[in-house]
Amino acid sequence: MIRLLAGVLLGAALLPAQPPPLSERESLAVSYPEGSNVNVTLAGTMRLPNAKAEARVQRRPGATEIQVRFQNMKPALLFGGDFATYVFWTVSPEGVAVNAGEVVLDGHRANLRVSTPLSTFGMFVTAEPHFLVRRPSQMIVLENTEVGLIRGRVTTSRVRYKGFEGEYKYDQESLIREERMRGDLRAERQQAMMAVALAERAGAQQWAADELRRASESLSATVAAFAEGASTQRLSELGHNTVRLAVEAQELAEKRSREAAEAAQRQEMDSLRQAIEESNRARAAADAAAAEARTQAQAARLEQQKALEAKQAAEQAVRVAETEQRQAQDLMERARQETQKLERLRSMAERDAAVARQEAEELRRRMLTALSRVAETTDTARGLIVNLPDILFDTGQATLRQEAREVLSRVAGVLLVASDYPLSVEGHTDSTGSAALNQTLSEKRADAVRSYLIEAQVPAELIRTRGFGQDRPVASNATAAGRAKNRRVEIVIGNLEE
Repeated sequence: MIRLLAGVLLGAALLPAQPPPLSERESLAVSYPEGSNVNVTLAGTMRLPNAKAEARVQRRPGATEIQVRFQNMKPALLFGGDFATYVFWTVSPEGVAVNAGEVVLDGHRANLRVSTPLSTFGMFVTAEPHFLVRRPSQMIVLENTEVGLIRGRVTTSRVRYKGFEGEYKYDQESLIREERMRGDLRAERQQAMMAVALAERAGAQQWAADELRRASESLSATVAAFAEGASTQRLSELGHNTVRLAVEAQELAEKRSREAAEAAQRQEMDSLRQAIEESNRARAAADAAAAEARTQAQAARLEQQKALEAKQAAEQAVRVAETEQRQAQDLMERARQETQKLERLRSMAERDAAVARQEAEELRRRMLTALSRVAETTDTARGLIVNLPDILFDTGQATLRQEAREVLSRVAGVLLVASDYPLSVEGHTDSTGSAALNQTLSEKRADAVRSYLIEAQVPAELIRTRGFGQDRPVASNATAAGRAKNRRVEIVIGNLEE
């Protein structure tokens, strides 16, 4: 019973924070061939049955341009509640709906020009609280018509997408009747008010107070400008700025509240796990105690039976029982100590791994510092590279000079610290002489350095040599200084973090 209850509670604790409610919908998608000009009719739904739109779709390389002319539209404000404007959407074959732009009415008409990278997509229009919504509402007012009303050589298909089924409020579901146009129906102020209201519903007072304050201040400026009779352009600028600030506050509040809920769930899960572990330990202790009690009771009964026969046998049985009990307790204690020991070993292993990583990084820094004092050393993706210039050898020779041996002895002393890491000794020459001669000379010089390092106790199995001849210059061979830089031997120390 305890395990069953714990499983149910643990499953509940693991549930993620709930996303906004979505519903699956369907739209007609059209595939537009490149270079085509296709006219598509968008018909009004039962929510706006008299509305109509003609879309001219031009497919160009890399993009599709859409020009839409709307007729017989009515202000979204007439739906009442949260709705203030219209948004034009495109939906991909994968079901991704994208806000393509706001439909701004001029009386009962509107024009919109947008583009999309898609070549196959559906189109529809929804009533929304503001122009920056991320998902379409359930208030679809215009959508693609069937194939018969699409003019042009195209193919069609049905696509499914997710729409928002949130708590948007409205006074009426359809604008089928003619409505009297009362008051100022410009949407800028209403969009701003709705965006701030939606941010407040999302808990922005708690989770994004500063962002909500800025949005509220912008809303106050918008309302004041409206009352003062500001120009349409000014109202649009203020309203759009308010919407952007409010959407920022809403999204931040939703993100932070979701993170807080997830953190609370994790904390609840940890507490629940601890409670389950404590319950399991208590149950195990109770089972052990009950088993021990049964053992002792059985031993007592045996002792009573044996006592009838002989006192000595009874005393012996008691001693045996006491010995077994102590042994059982000893076994339990050893098991507990072993468990603690394993836990300590695990913690020590984790600490050792962290220390090893730190030591590897520290070793790399110390190696770089020490080698830099002896010769030019750089830290690269290949590892540490020690650059030994041409002073190691006489011109055209592969025999180390005496001063070169002193330098290599100091290098070897540092390399002994990195005895577990592979070394690559690589010879290079300038372009003087033939390529074949330079190749041979670079290999011999690399071998000479390797031999000396082995004499200096650097493990031979860790050292390989390579000759590149004149193929990898680091400077121009046109000057003596450049050729001197190109005549070099490099010691590459393998990546110390691997």
